[in-house]
Amino acid sequence: MVLEVPLAEHLPKRGTFAVAHDSCAEGTMKSLVLVALLVAASGSYADPKREAAFGFWKGMTLKEAKAAAPLEKAPNAPSFYATRNPPQPVYPFSVYMVGIGPSAGVCAVVAQTDHMLKGSKAFLDTAGTVLQMLSDRYGNPTHSSDTQTSKTVKWQNAQGPNTAVQMAVHYADDGSVYIQAGYRFSNLQHCNKEILEGL
Repeated sequence: MVLEVPLAEHLPKRGTFAVAHDSCAEGTMKSLVLVALLVAASGSYADPKREAAFGFWKGMTLKEAKAAAPLEKAPNAPSFYATRNPPQPVYPFSVYMVGIGPSAGVCAVVAQTDHMLKGSKAFLDTAGTVLQMLSDRYGNPTHSSDTQTSKTVKWQNAQGPNTAVQMAVHYADDGSVYIQAGYRFSNLQHCNKEILEGL
């Protein structure tokens, strides 16, 4: 497939966006903010009845996506655009990638956390929160895989036929880790065909 979940080397580096990501306070405040954001976003960032994630929906045009969020062309990732300010952000994610085909529109959305120290409390808490958030919405994962560079769990057909939601933990060369939540919509195959024809 052409539109696979982009890895860190394909994502914009911190500081390349005009609007910076605000980090939450530590401890209890951080937990309260996380709960509030998840509750506020739970009905819309990834509605299981509609193929959507973080305010981007299946088939949304590039023009509509740019009107909804400040998008920049992602380096080294064909047909992906990046933002730190999606229509419906969800903590702990800080960068959002949107796959958009010329006529298929939005067909994939990937959210990524900042890098964290492997094994740290921050990483373990964040990984647990993301897994719980996705499991609460989509049930038990249908697939999992473990390689030297990543661990992945996947919910096949999570938002309907030919869709998938996945959570991946990627290990960076410097010993840090980051988490991605990826949403693949049912128009992904059409999107990939358009991209291949355009190359």
